[in-house]
Amino acid sequence: MARTTIAARLFLLVFGFSVGWFTLTTAFQLVLEYRNTRVEVDGNLTDLFHATRAGLENALWNYDLALVRTSLGATKSVGFLSGAEVRDEMGALVVAWGTPPLFGAASAKIGEFSNVDSLADPLLHRFPLYHSDRGIEKFVGELVLVTELPVLEVRLADGFRLIGSNYLASTLGLMVILLVGLRRLVGRPLGLVTQAIEGYRFDTAGLPSVALPPGPPDELSVLWKSFESLTTTLKESYLQQRAMSAILEEAAVMALVCDADGRVLSSNAQARVRLAGSQPGGFLSHLSYGDDSGPLFEGVAQRLAEGKAWRQELSGENDLGVTFWLAAALLPLQVPDEPRARWGVMVEDISARILTERYRLERDSAREATRAKSLFLANLSHEIRTPMNAVVGLTALALAEEVSPRAQAYLADLQRSGAALLGVINDILDFSKLEESKLELETADFSLETLLAAVRAMTRYRAEDKGLELTVVGDPAIPILRGDGLRLQQVLVNLVSNAVKFTDTGRVGVSVTMLASSTPGTVGLRFEVKDTGLGISPADQSRLFESFTQVDASTTRKYGGTGLGLAICRQLVLLMGGRVGGESALGQGSLFWFEVTLGVGTLPPAEVPNEANLTGLRVLVAEDNRVNQLVASQILSRAGIRTTVVANGREAVDRVAAEPFDLVLMDLQMPVMDGLEATRLIRRTHDAQALPILALTAHTFAQERVTCLEAGMQDLVPKPIDPQKLLALIGLWRPRGGLENTPPFLL
Repeated sequence: MARTTIAARLFLLVFGFSVGWFTLTTAFQLVLEYRNTRVEVDGNLTDLFHATRAGLENALWNYDLALVRTSLGATKSVGFLSGAEVRDEMGALVVAWGTPPLFGAASAKIGEFSNVDSLADPLLHRFPLYHSDRGIEKFVGELVLVTELPVLEVRLADGFRLIGSNYLASTLGLMVILLVGLRRLVGRPLGLVTQAIEGYRFDTAGLPSVALPPGPPDELSVLWKSFESLTTTLKESYLQQRAMSAILEEAAVMALVCDADGRVLSSNAQARVRLAGSQPGGFLSHLSYGDDSGPLFEGVAQRLAEGKAWRQELSGENDLGVTFWLAAALLPLQVPDEPRARWGVMVEDISARILTERYRLERDSAREATRAKSLFLANLSHEIRTPMNAVVGLTALALAEEVSPRAQAYLADLQRSGAALLGVINDILDFSKLEESKLELETADFSLETLLAAVRAMTRYRAEDKGLELTVVGDPAIPILRGDGLRLQQVLVNLVSNAVKFTDTGRVGVSVTMLASSTPGTVGLRFEVKDTGLGISPADQSRLFESFTQVDASTTRKYGGTGLGLAICRQLVLLMGGRVGGESALGQGSLFWFEVTLGVGTLPPAEVPNEANLTGLRVLVAEDNRVNQLVASQILSRAGIRTTVVANGREAVDRVAAEPFDLVLMDLQMPVMDGLEATRLIRRTHDAQALPILALTAHTFAQERVTCLEAGMQDLVPKPIDPQKLLALIGLWRPRGGLENTPPFLL
């Protein structure tokens, strides 16, 4: 259907109004003019009556019919008169001409009468005639004058033309004024608004603009402002909807819209790619995840009929046996003017989340197991090191006594066995720390020459017992180094000990050479340990650095060991940022090497004080174990140190308050009050420079060291107690030892 513009409607409205106004006003004016014409003609009739009155009255009084006819005939020449008649006093017709009598018999009522207001009838005016006799007026008859309508119309025609032309001109002028005004104030602005609205699109930048007529706000401006506000709201909604549609189209979730019968109406990209049967026109009951699984929504018709939202996690298995998990939801979408709701279908692959959650649970379980293992190892270390302290300590004390050669040999074997057992314990603890990434490297200046001398001293006796030649050669140009010398020494000792263990004849050689380093202030080193031992077959070399692994199970029975030594070496070297490897041939010996980059040190290593300068020191030993008390007091007494022994932390606090001491050896686990609490109480009255406190503990984990430092201790002495290390630490931390520039834990 063709659209009628508002301008055309306004034109029709103005035209109709103008025609109606013209018609009504013209008709009213014509009616008014017609009556005025009747009144005017009626006045002319009255004048005519007065002109013929005297002759007619005398003629009727004398009953002179000829004179009556003559007088009445004279009225025929009057143009506006259509007819006339004379009646006597009895109402009988005397003379008449023109229009036939209108009243028939004479009216019983005597008097003048005119129907000038009866607009639909011919104009009729009746005049009574009187004759005066001796001063008395006597009724002698009446004169009736008539003017027909055509006569009135003729007189009205000119007035009608004048009135019609005037009113037509005014009406046309009014119509033109109305049309121009309406077009300017309404039609044109509405046309501009219509064009702006028709040409506007939501994806067009900005809002449409219309130049409305200036002036105070009117309905049209209010309408336009309302349209702008509505357009802004709709545009924001449209852009948000388009953005959400774009996001949904590219989202990882699979989304579909279905009708009430389960027929797919639309779907996003993920659904079309990953859900078979999700193309528009498909059915929800036929959907499957890919081509490998069965239908996902069994009994979907019942769920759609219920009209309730439905959410559930689904799982399935594809043809390859791989399990997948999906989160699915059916959501009713009520659409206006649709009696049955549409359905939104959301499907998300949550396999990664399920697997991640399972991994998290397994990880937490593994962490809990690791924590329990760490706690077990810590307790195991404490329980083993405490009696080991007695074994190693008492053995060292017994070797210092004068005993028979046989007893001396027994004690030496006992000392070596204790050292071996302690090495196994240390290997297990180190491996546990490395496995949990809890082992932290320390940084300090050290001399490579001193380190190699220590390695030689720790391994030469075993080599001499087997008749092996042990050589240790280092490049004299190597400067003072900065790094973790203790862990570097541990790696070397492990490699040399392995070489000595698996070499029955020949030699074991250690060499250190410098490598080029691209970083200023650092030096690269290559360490090699070469032996003439059993050698390793190529097939077994790939397992050299695995945990709890030895090349041949028979070697475990013959040589012993945990299979952790090389694994610990590899982890420590990697922790230092280096690399490690080995080369071997069966029956021709082995070569193990590792390369690390260390910093260049600036200070010479601290010298260990001798026992002479410890004489006279006053040391308080807080230890609850009687054997440990004996071992510690004997070691200190032989160094000339005056020793006081207490059995718990409470006694230690009281003794420190009662008498002066130069240093305190504090066990951590004691009855009544433990060593940490006792240290905190002592630190309230004695600072570290006035009274150093060294921990005695069978725990060697890093957290234990941090806890000791936080409590106010200066260093830690691990059990079993090494006499030389104990005396060295006492000499280092005694009040005259200069605490400010000494790093902690130089073990």
